[in-house]
Amino acid sequence: MRSDYSLSVDLLQYKGAEVIERDGVRGVFLPIEGNSIFEGNKGIWQNLQAIELGHMRFNNTHLIKRQIYKEEAAMMTGDEKKNQTILGYMKPLFFKKSEKK
Repeated sequence: MRSDYSLSVDLLQYKGAEVIERDGVRGVFLPIEGNSIFEGNKGIWQNLQAIELGHMRFNNTHLIKRQIYKEEAAMMTGDEKKNQTILGYMKPLFFKKSEKK
C-alpha cells in the first residue's frame, strides 16, 4: 500500500536563520555552518529524520529533526539528544478515491 506524506518545516528554527531582502525580494538566509547542512557535488543538502509520534497531534504522525550521526551522538548528553530542535512535522496525505491515479 502506497503512503504519501506532507512535510512542514519552520525554516526560522535553524540556527542563525533570518528573513532578508535582496534586490527587492524577501527570502530566508540559512547558515550552512552550525545547521548540519553540507555542500555536495550537485546541491546543498541536509539529512533529516522523521520520528514517529506515539499519538497523532494536529493530524501529524511524525516530527522532523536533523539527523544526528554516531560520532556526534557519542559526544552528546542524553538531554542534548532529547532536546534537539524540532524543525517541523509530517502527516499522511489523504486522497479521495476518485483523485487516486
